[in-house]
Amino acid sequence: MFNFFITNLLKIYLLVLVIGFFIGIIREYITPERTRKLLSGKNLLLGNLISSFIAVITPVEEFSIIPVFIGLLETGVHPSIAFTYLLTAPITNEVAFALFFSLFGYKIAFLYYGLGIAIGLLGGILIGSLKINNYIKISNLKTETVPNIEEKRNFKDALKSAMRNSLKFFKGFWLYIFIGIALATIIQGYVPNGLIVDYIGLNNPFAIPMAVLLVILLYVNIAMVLPILIIFVDQGFPLGTIFAFTMATTATSIPELLIMKKAVKLPLIIIYMSFLLILIILSGYLVNFTFRPE
Repeated sequence: MFNFFITNLLKIYLLVLVIGFFIGIIREYITPERTRKLLSGKNLLLGNLISSFIAVITPVEEFSIIPVFIGLLETGVHPSIAFTYLLTAPITNEVAFALFFSLFGYKIAFLYYGLGIAIGLLGGILIGSLKINNYIKISNLKTETVPNIEEKRNFKDALKSAMRNSLKFFKGFWLYIFIGIALATIIQGYVPNGLIVDYIGLNNPFAIPMAVLLVILLYVNIAMVLPILIIFVDQGFPLGTIFAFTMATTATSIPELLIMKKAVKLPLIIIYMSFLLILIILSGYLVNFTFRPE
């Protein structure tokens, strides 16, 4: 049990630091202002692809996703491109990647990222195809939501800044990860087999929407879902159910939805959440069907 705790703790700590560092280097050269310049004036296909890439390297701390989303809308970027960013960014974050890398290996971790990008692209295109301009209240926004500071720096400075930001990101999550792995260790050793299965059901056709509903009811941090993920893995839950549970955890942030209300009206938030949850649930079923036992 102690070996499980130490091994997984060090592995996830190292992964979060390393992934955060390399993504931090990219962030040094793709600032919010450059993001808006990159996306302004682009056709929808290219704009959505660029938006999804930028979303992957967006930090998940300090409610940084919504301000960039608001900044994109202020710039006049097509709503489809802005929503692609908003859908993709929370799902494809460092901690989620580190958790799946630790539990399943790099192939499953990249599969999770790929599904997150696909959900963002499809959801952004679908939402953008609707007549939603009347639900976007840009005139009420303040322009300081995203800083417009451009700073030229050499690669050495970028490395130092990436290291500082990686450590800052780590400091914001290390305790959650520690508690999560400690709980996972205790659960692995003492929680009776089948406890979670009794509530969700291993062969229940509604297991995926029930797992997503569980996330919404619990409202937990991504690093804190590790104990439940460990239970899902130990009990043999299908990969799609685990994916859907994790995606819902990262993407359904009530505080960020409240911030989002400054930029868009309630009907559009409902549309956004509906597409998000439906696509997460469908992607879970798709993965379960693809990886079903022979």
